[in-house]
Amino acid sequence: MSIKHEFKTPTDYEVISKRSGASTHVTLLKDGKDISEHKVLDTYKKIADIIGRDFETFSQLTYQSSVDSLEFLKATDTNRKKFLVNLFNLSRYLEIGDELKTVQSAKEKELASKMGELKTVQDFIEKNVIPDKAVEKAVPDIDTSLYGKVEELKTKISQERSICDKIDRNNLNIEERYKLAFDLSMEEPVLDETILSSIETIKTEISKSEAAVSAANRDLKALDVSDHCYACKQPIDNSKSVELSKSLNDTVTGLSSLISSKKKELATLQSALAEYSKAKTAFDRNQKAIEKFTQLSQMIDASLPTSYPDYKSMQKTLQEVEKEIAWQEKENADVRKHNDSVKIRNAKIDALVEQLRDSERGTGNYGSSGR
Repeated sequence: MSIKHEFKTPTDYEVISKRSGASTHVTLLKDGKDISEHKVLDTYKKIADIIGRDFETFSQLTYQSSVDSLEFLKATDTNRKKFLVNLFNLSRYLEIGDELKTVQSAKEKELASKMGELKTVQDFIEKNVIPDKAVEKAVPDIDTSLYGKVEELKTKISQERSICDKIDRNNLNIEERYKLAFDLSMEEPVLDETILSSIETIKTEISKSEAAVSAANRDLKALDVSDHCYACKQPIDNSKSVELSKSLNDTVTGLSSLISSKKKELATLQSALAEYSKAKTAFDRNQKAIEKFTQLSQMIDASLPTSYPDYKSMQKTLQEVEKEIAWQEKENADVRKHNDSVKIRNAKIDALVEQLRDSERGTGNYGSSGR
């Protein structure tokens, strides 16, 4: 198979290509003169140098010219693009374009992020005005001698109060002793030892006599002195009953008289015992008063005054000193608290200054990288 191509530059050229089996023979004629190279590839290179295109591109252009222009125009954008890419070998440029788009997208995102950071830094710098640092105050000293003065005053006041307590107790003892009444000449009453035994004897006798009277009265009540029979109404001899009744009545009368006499005797003895008890009670009370007097006299301190010392002035001085200490301590604490707040404030200012410097450095670095 033989193919012949003609093309013109300022000189006429003719290319004759013959294929026989697997071999190809190319002849290049210039104005009819054979200027072909020994090797086919070298001839192809020479043709490329003459027309300014390599063999592959030339072949593609040649193929394009053989395609119907109407079909190319009717093809879809995708097919036309695919054809042109293959025609001009633009696939590498498409890959480069895709890579550039990817890089561009990443850079645009990075730029947006950096611009956001820049805006944040700029807003931070605009909104944060660095205030002046505060100055710490001199911490006032506390007069420590006042503490000793307080303890001294408290000791003296405590002593005065102790003296007042002693005077108070002493005055109470004096008043109580003054109210005591007793008779040093009072003698202890003596009880007749026979009174108690006599009282018991008389009580026994009275008890026995009363029992005998009760028995006699029961007998009298049971004795029948009637001179007629209740059943037949016949007279009966009641002389013995009458005699017995008289005897029982005499016994009752005698015993009643004895009981009355013994009761009077008992009353006399009991009255004497009561008088003794009353006298003994008075004597015991008198003795207790004497003992209490002696006890109080021993407890009373005659060296103590009866009037109380006045330590109100010391209390007033103590209150003034304590008030002064409280004021000094408060002033000291207030200044320390103020200084602590100043340290915190100044530390925050230093931190803010450092942040602003970092922000400014960051802004400057970004600007440099952008340029």
